[in-house]
Amino acid sequence: MNREIITIRNLSKYYGFGTDRIEALKNINLDIKIGEVFGIIGRSGAGKSTLIRCVNMLETPSEGSVFVNKLNLTVMTDIELRRARKQIGMIFQHFNLLESRTVFENISLPLELIGATKTEIKSRVNELLALTELKRHQKQYPNQLSGGQKQRVAIARALATSPKVLLCDEATSALDPRSTQTILDLLKSINKELNITVMLITHEMDVVKEICQSVAVLHDGEIIEQGAVLDIFTNPQTQVAKDFIKTSTRMDIPKSLRRMLKPKPEDNDSRLIRISYRGSATSQPIIGYLISHFKLTINIIQANIETIQDETVGVLVVEVSGTEDNFQQGLIFLNRNQLNVEIIGYVHRAATGFA
Repeated sequence: MNREIITIRNLSKYYGFGTDRIEALKNINLDIKIGEVFGIIGRSGAGKSTLIRCVNMLETPSEGSVFVNKLNLTVMTDIELRRARKQIGMIFQHFNLLESRTVFENISLPLELIGATKTEIKSRVNELLALTELKRHQKQYPNQLSGGQKQRVAIARALATSPKVLLCDEATSALDPRSTQTILDLLKSINKELNITVMLITHEMDVVKEICQSVAVLHDGEIIEQGAVLDIFTNPQTQVAKDFIKTSTRMDIPKSLRRMLKPKPEDNDSRLIRISYRGSATSQPIIGYLISHFKLTINIIQANIETIQDETVGVLVVEVSGTEDNFQQGLIFLNRNQLNVEIIGYVHRAATGFA
């Protein structure tokens, strides 16, 4: 098993004092392994940017420790920290390029700052131009580039000193869908070919699904859930994670049906349930089995099947009618076959057209 390259322990960040103190981060604990793509997802204001800026000490934690490659950054002098940052690249939402410098010159800047020779700079920048497919743009200035090209320049610049870790602060949020996909493909390639660990923050579950192996859900400055992306996607434990997944799968309950939902059942009510499953289960006739073996009446409200990290996953929202005993037997069958079931609520059978 790969050892951790980023370890965060009991990290908190405060702004202000006394009654005016704002707690941006509260007791964060994370372990990110070498070669991993780790996502931090949360809504705006959750503390994502503050967290990632604490990893390279652009923000100084109020409490706790940050270790990168076994080095405790929180106790370093300024000189030691500058040396340690050579191993940490960072890219930003709005690129942060120097408009007065060409693509080549923007990429070369970190190498100039550490005193590399002109020969070393030329060799390294040419490698990065090839990696990011920017060779023919090397003499252009940022205002001559598209958003996706600007982010490629920012990525190349972040890789100039051959870091072991790449921090991505909402790296695709300012891009159109096509540019977003090309940047995610580039990050995946960098991670795979160079074995660079990527820590990525985002408010988009689609980005997490596309590139991350693990994810932590940040809410009001706290990590409320974390684990493998496939596990979180198929069996979310918190409402925040469930909301992100609904947005990603476009599987929000229709308003007309949501208005009819009740938290507790009454006579003749049917159950609205969400079934999540993965792997070989996605090719099995689950609904047919529930109908034929347990005499349940099934109305499919929504369905989604997609591939995440080369594994097929599916989500079904269905209305189930039948006796309580038969329903419980159906739940046992689903659980026995590693399908995750969530009872969303109850609705009167006649409300959706059943006699």
